Amino acid sequence: MLTVEGATSLPELKPGGSGAFTFTIVNTGGEDSSRTPIDLDLPGGISVQSITVDGTEVCSAKNPNSCLLRELQPGERAKVAVTITAGTAGQGGLLILRVGEVTVRQTITIAVPDTPETIIGKIDDVDTGPSELPPSDTGETPAN
Repeated sequence: MLTVEGATSLPELKPGGSGAFTFTIVNTGGEDSSRTPIDLDLPGGISVQSITVDGTEVCSAKNPNSCLLRELQPGERAKVAVTITAGTAGQGGLLILRVGEVTVRQTITIAVPDTPETIIGKIDDVDTGPSELPPSDTGETPAN
């Protein structure tokens, strides 16, 4: 039986940026585990750079869904690292990784950077009211 320990979380990613999260798979059963498939469900805008087990790449961006965890003896541990790349700002979601019957869920957020274009967009969304002030009730004429 495989279990997971020590899963780390990813910080918010910038568009085009990459990051990794790690966890440890432990064989808590009484028998050797077979070579167990590693399956991924990726949210929009996320791609896999690599998956490593104990520092050895078991799959890459070229073939991210054909990964196998090595055989583990009872009590043996394997450290898994998943490196991903973020796509477009505002995308992301739930990444689901399965190793046999073990499921690791990781929420991925891709930041919207504060570029001049997005800052202007934020300012344009503010309602500032009328552009001219009405004449005052004091009878004074506003200065031009």
